[in-house]
Amino acid sequence: MLKATFQCFQGIGGNSEQRLWESGCLCWQDFREASGSRLSASRKNVMFEQLKEAERSLETGSAAWFLERLRGASVLRVLYEFFADALFLDIETTGLDPFAKVTSIATWKNGQVKCFIRDINLADFLYELPGTSLLVTYNGKHFDLPFLRREFDSEMRIPHLDLMYPLRAMGHRGGLKNCEKRLGFQRRYSEGADGLEAVRLWRAWSVYNCEESLNRLIIYNIEDTYSLAWLTARAMREAMAGYPEEISMTEPPPPDINGALAEVRIGAC
Repeated sequence: MLKATFQCFQGIGGNSEQRLWESGCLCWQDFREASGSRLSASRKNVMFEQLKEAERSLETGSAAWFLERLRGASVLRVLYEFFADALFLDIETTGLDPFAKVTSIATWKNGQVKCFIRDINLADFLYELPGTSLLVTYNGKHFDLPFLRREFDSEMRIPHLDLMYPLRAMGHRGGLKNCEKRLGFQRRYSEGADGLEAVRLWRAWSVYNCEESLNRLIIYNIEDTYSLAWLTARAMREAMAGYPEEISMTEPPPPDINGALAEVRIGAC
């Protein structure tokens, strides 16, 4: 998909990209061959150098190069190329005050879900980062990542895509739950739950040792994270209308909730 993307090159916006596609210039190689006689020598050198950078970044699995250059809904194209190595994540905390702590982290990667719980296996989350080419969150720029950096005293320099911004560019505004409603995501296990409920569930577990509350917290956190992967697939098809390649992106199947619950218990042993 990225090899048919031209908006990552300086001076080419959405309209220019569309005109290139309509003229039969459908990929970077077409652009290299077709632009030779249309550009001045200086302009051609600049564009061809950018082409080399783009090809090198794609070959080496560097999502950052594209994230820095694509804007709006077009940034979702990065996920098409890096979906298998992307780590979708969502956190819950004890609150929003400056002293709040991370209580749980749920992750979804290539169909597998995991949950990491404070005082049980929270530190194991760090083992999920090696081999991850891209972090995906919803409003993680201002919420999840600052909490995680403070919790683990780590910069977490993995390239990050905050799904809130491309969805907003597509007209899907509001919180995650609002985007779910607009795009048709239906929760199976945690309908009606929210961040405030997650705080209460953590307190019921940490203070009163209520295992049912812990299970509900894990399930809610997992559905938040699975929602990110589902919304990405749905939004990508919507954003790629008019794209010159066929987009075969289907929503991922529901996660193995019971397996994730069992894994947390194993980690507690």
